[in-house]
Amino acid sequence: PRRGAVSSFGISGTNAHVIIEAPDQWSAAPDPQERPGDLVPWLLSARTDDGLRDHAERLLAAAGDAPAEAVGRALMECRTAFECRDVVLGTDRSRLADGTAAIGHGWSHQDVVQGTADTAESRRPVFVFPGQGGQWVGLAVE
Repeated sequence: PRRGAVSSFGISGTNAHVIIEAPDQWSAAPDPQERPGDLVPWLLSARTDDGLRDHAERLLAAAGDAPAEAVGRALMECRTAFECRDVVLGTDRSRLADGTAAIGHGWSHQDVVQGTADTAESRRPVFVFPGQGGQWVGLAVE
């Protein structure tokens, strides 16, 4: 089998050495399949509430017959998370579609959790650990 080694030598004397080896036989990852009864989240986000409603309407039109898990994964991994956020939680495609349609109409729904995230401007560092020395770029900027 193929083998390789990685060594790391730290400044303070910490050393690490790892030997890695290829498996004897490669196995493919199992295909994710829809399992009835599993709770699936669909995360929708936009900069404004109107944008969130538009996003919900476009999602319903674009999702087609794609598996609910695939849609949920794409929404979490491939979309930018903006300030206005809603999450639709459902165990089947019809409940997810009903919750998403409710967002599109601006209605409340039992399967929808609504929220607003802090903007980047409202978050400030509480403590800074620079790592190497006590000064860094922008240290004195308020």
